[in-house]
Amino acid sequence: MSEENTEKLLHIRKSRRAIAEVVGLSLLFICIAGSAYMLHRIMTPPSLNLKTFPIKKDGVEIDSTLLFQRNASWGPCALPDPDACHDELTLSQDGTLDVSSIKGPVHEKIPVENLEKIKEHIRSSNLLSKPCDAPLVADYIAHYRITLDGVTRDIDFPGCENDLKVIDEILNRI
Repeated sequence: MSEENTEKLLHIRKSRRAIAEVVGLSLLFICIAGSAYMLHRIMTPPSLNLKTFPIKKDGVEIDSTLLFQRNASWGPCALPDPDACHDELTLSQDGTLDVSSIKGPVHEKIPVENLEKIKEHIRSSNLLSKPCDAPLVADYIAHYRITLDGVTRDIDFPGCENDLKVIDEILNRI
């Protein structure tokens, strides 16, 4: 076999190996993405629809009493009750706080100064208009809805995580 043919054969083998590696990596990526999607589907309780709230936008009625709402789900959930690994929190403009979680329901009025701190934080952090896009995480899913000064904004965790943590911390101090 001539030296030229040997070089061509080596080049063909290298090309085939490179193609096989690319195909293998592509298949691996597809498997990982599919697994992440399935994990998300399994971990979200059927009773928790993260995109559906009673509030509507664009010409349809908006609940002007809502200030802050969070629907959260986490996992993997080892508890037998599928609803145990999620909670729902709603804070109205008048300071009424409703929480539904495994710890039990809460219905109370928060102090006016805490309500004003939350409103001020929403305004000062520009939370209703700043970009909050972020890749989703696999073990915690939360959807937030904020309504203030006639503007309603939906945010998916971990978007604007630090700003939303400030609100959660104010509410957790109560």
